[in-house]
Amino acid sequence: MGKKSKRSRPSGKVAVSGSGKVIAPALRRMDDEEETLENLKFQDPFEDVFEEEEIIVNNSSDEEEKQSVMEEKESAVTRAWTPSEGLQPGQTLEISTEAYTMHHSLTPEWPALSFDFIRDSYGNARTRFPHTVLCVVGTQASKREWNKIQVLKMTDLSRTHKPKLKYDNNNNEDCMDEDSEDDSSSDDDDDDAVDCDPALEHIALAHNGGVNRIRVMPNMMQPAGPATASTNKEQLFHHSNNQLVATWSDVGHVNVYDISSCLDHFEKSSGNFNNSSTVSSESAHNKKPFFTYRGHPTEGYAMDWSKVSLGHLATGDCAGQIHLWTPTESNFSVSCGYVGSNSVEDIQWSPTEKTVFAAASASQGLIQIYDTRRQGKSMISTQAHPGTDVNVIGWNSLVTNLLASGADDGTWSVWDLRTFGSNKKPEPLARFSYSKKPITSMEWHPTDESMILVTDEDAAYVYDLSIEADPEEAVAEEQEETHVPPQLLFLHCGSESTKEAHWHPQIPSLVMTTSLSGFNVFIPSNL
Repeated sequence: MGKKSKRSRPSGKVAVSGSGKVIAPALRRMDDEEETLENLKFQDPFEDVFEEEEIIVNNSSDEEEKQSVMEEKESAVTRAWTPSEGLQPGQTLEISTEAYTMHHSLTPEWPALSFDFIRDSYGNARTRFPHTVLCVVGTQASKREWNKIQVLKMTDLSRTHKPKLKYDNNNNEDCMDEDSEDDSSSDDDDDDAVDCDPALEHIALAHNGGVNRIRVMPNMMQPAGPATASTNKEQLFHHSNNQLVATWSDVGHVNVYDISSCLDHFEKSSGNFNNSSTVSSESAHNKKPFFTYRGHPTEGYAMDWSKVSLGHLATGDCAGQIHLWTPTESNFSVSCGYVGSNSVEDIQWSPTEKTVFAAASASQGLIQIYDTRRQGKSMISTQAHPGTDVNVIGWNSLVTNLLASGADDGTWSVWDLRTFGSNKKPEPLARFSYSKKPITSMEWHPTDESMILVTDEDAAYVYDLSIEADPEEAVAEEQEETHVPPQLLFLHCGSESTKEAHWHPQIPSLVMTTSLSGFNVFIPSNL
């Protein structure tokens, strides 16, 4: 008792490694103890060597990763482009399929300055896809003898598919068409979703010289009741030549073709033809115009068929002459009605009055109103665009007192014809200067009185004049060099030197354009 135990106690020292770290007893090595005969060290050639690893803790969440991916995509996504911006070196334009309900393009052998739609028997206001379009175009070949007019039938023009990317619940990005998930879609929508390969049928007819302008004669039903002598002639003319096409040639001639056999051939090839009628084979088509007029002193571009008097045509040339065409039982009677000093750029017949038409004049920016009952002089003359040429005009067929005009300086205006002819100089109802290139064509929408299609060399524009801008915003936007008018609904660009555009008369909001790079047929998604 009272004696100290002989058992050794720990010295109180803690094993510390060379790096200064405290080592647990179970992990301490015997390397620090001196090797003696009683304490031999065992050397294992297969001893495991442990190295300290640096552990990196990632604190970013899934939301941050998703945000990073989205930011990378946004930096690569193309943005909307307007012609006023121009293209920088290395920049290219790519079509956005989300902007179109339907879009198809066609590259012909030779470019065309002009084209026109042909009314068909497939129904009015049709919206079900795929669509069928009939039209006629005139070429601008490098040699005179290579030119021709082509009757085109484009079938199976299907809807443009717009797949959308979205995230599922597991944050996995899948490419899915959201429309395909709508179980409540109708059978009509299922039919529209059928993906068809567009088909093209065409018949070429020889043409002497390049085609400056081409127009299809409207087909109209004669009113019921007793017919006058002149009406009898028009009915006979109508039944013998039910589908006529007039062309302005750059050699100074005006040609009229009967393309009825071409349309019959298309009907026969599709199986819709009435077997009780006689159909000519494709080789039997009349390749030449049935009437050619050589009375103009030079070539021209102005040409329009009357929408009220069947078969009546007016043509204007670059020498300032306007010639009036009257149908006969077999062909036409043509006379020079007006002689001016400036080139006649465009002609538009009144949609309601059979003796009245308007003409656009070059050099002085004039718009002139004529009445065929008073030949030799215009009834009204207005300087609509001082200091520049008036290239095109468009007469509204729904609101018949509205006339639009487009000038060579890129401006275009809308006029109230009721203000023409007064002592006070008329002011336009609206004037737009968004385009910087010459206006090349314009046409009012066939069923929407406030919508108009305008083209310049850069693009095709759809305006809705019923949209009114906020006065304060309008002042702020006018101060910007590249401001976009609020009335501008749609802009189609990417073509080289757009020359003409038309609304389809039977398919709502379908537009076709022609340019040096080819044709485009489309329906904007916001119309």
